[in-house]
Amino acid sequence: MGGTHEPLREIHIQSARCRRWAIRGGAEDPPPWLAKAIVCPELTRHQMAHLGIADMVAPYRVVRTHLGGAYFLACYGGAGRILVEGTWRTCGTGVAAMLPPRTLNAFHAVPGARWKFCWVRFASSQERQPMFAAECPALAPFDCGTLRVAMRGLREECASTRNPTALHHWIELVRTYVQQFARPRQGDPRLFELWRLVSADLAAAWDGARLARAAHLSFEHLRRLSRKEIGRSPMHQVIHLRMSRAADMLGATADSVDQIGTSVGYHDCSVFSARFKKWSGLSPTAYRRRLESRPAPESFPVDAVRS
Repeated sequence: MGGTHEPLREIHIQSARCRRWAIRGGAEDPPPWLAKAIVCPELTRHQMAHLGIADMVAPYRVVRTHLGGAYFLACYGGAGRILVEGTWRTCGTGVAAMLPPRTLNAFHAVPGARWKFCWVRFASSQERQPMFAAECPALAPFDCGTLRVAMRGLREECASTRNPTALHHWIELVRTYVQQFARPRQGDPRLFELWRLVSADLAAAWDGARLARAAHLSFEHLRRLSRKEIGRSPMHQVIHLRMSRAADMLGATADSVDQIGTSVGYHDCSVFSARFKKWSGLSPTAYRRRLESRPAPESFPVDAVRS
């Protein structure tokens, strides 16, 4: 899938051997794969569109091109492939991913292996804060055992008394466990301070040597820490911070694409546009148009991402 040059189009392919259950917040016009899901309106009050637990096997392939909310996926068995910021990555046992809102989502099962995971799709109204922040890990270790327990508890409550207080507590537990991944509290303070400095001056000429000096670490030590804590290399984190800020500016300001690119460190508009398209699945101009008018789904060239 990641090595072809076919366009990534909106798609949902699922083998008959796949198993999953889901809970959705809305009762009207669900997609076919969610039609039989338990309806729990309380989810929407907690900014969640749907959640569930899956046991998938190839062929299982999903591409979502026009979803507004963040998407969280945590693997507890086997492995699958997930598109993370323009790169196909393996998501195996004990690993989770958080995909930013308003970006291209794609994932698929690996032939010959099962892929067991739980997921939470946040509602389109969910913005980058408080659930998704620029320092959120892309792909990082995560034990989803307690999250699965909370999801199962919510499912049992939905199927029985539907006590409002119990539903609220189960949903809050789910959200809390996802937040533990999205906004880790026990990270290295040197990294926290480094990303704060970078975020405050995204237009600066950041490179590996400058980042290492700012963190008071050797570059190799910084690289290992960064990979361990957020699943990105130091320079990929700089790119992520820049693209996150650019996405916010495209939605909140009338600044030109050139102005936005310059403000986040890109003096060549074509380089900025190519980088932004790889990160989000859309060019800056198309991204802004989508925020304004929500156009119909379109295709995204796979050669904009790498295997």
